[in-house]
Amino acid sequence: MTNNKKQAIWSLSNNEILEFLSSSNEGLSTEECVRRQIRYGHNALKPAERVEALSVFLKQFKSPLILILIVTAILSFVLHDPTNAVKVG
Repeated sequence: MTNNKKQAIWSLSNNEILEFLSSSNEGLSTEECVRRQIRYGHNALKPAERVEALSVFLKQFKSPLILILIVTAILSFVLHDPTNAVKVG
């Protein structure tokens, strides 16, 4: 990667990738590791937000199409057409 052309990372050889990352086959030295942690932060994922089952269930009703189907099913049932109410609902 000595030239200035941009190449896809997956098309590079192992040595080119190590050169690009300023690393070696042995990995980073302790000092370099500490420097990079200070500069970039620790290599850790943020904890995922907990999602409640009820919240997921209620989000299903945000779609206008779902709301139209629910209203249609209720109207069919109120108009004494339970067969269509069950089919639509």
